[in-house]
Amino acid sequence: MWLGTKLGRFWARIFDGEPAGCACNDDATQIWLVRRLFPKWAAGMAWGNVILVRRDQWVHPHVVHLIAHEYRHVLQWRRHGHAFVFLYVAASAWAFLRYGPRQAYRMNRFECDARDHET
Repeated sequence: MWLGTKLGRFWARIFDGEPAGCACNDDATQIWLVRRLFPKWAAGMAWGNVILVRRDQWVHPHVVHLIAHEYRHVLQWRRHGHAFVFLYVAASAWAFLRYGPRQAYRMNRFECDARDHET
């Protein structure tokens, strides 16, 4: 888990990040606002205990759902440890084979689980 958190902080620095100034209900989780993410279409991303949110998304009302979604990925990181990255990629590959390229992200089991916990 520590490696994922280090990578999250690294990405925050690369993408001109700054701490959000507020926290989740979990003291170990950090929220960083970044200028952009990779891939470009991503609004948020979780790496270990770090949640990265694009600055332009921070002002939208749906940011509460985005934080809840990304926090679920933080919990997935905690559950699976460093293997989470490989499990996530494998789940995307499985969804790609099963549902096709347009649904590979949406039907990834980790994304389905996070969407179920957005509220």
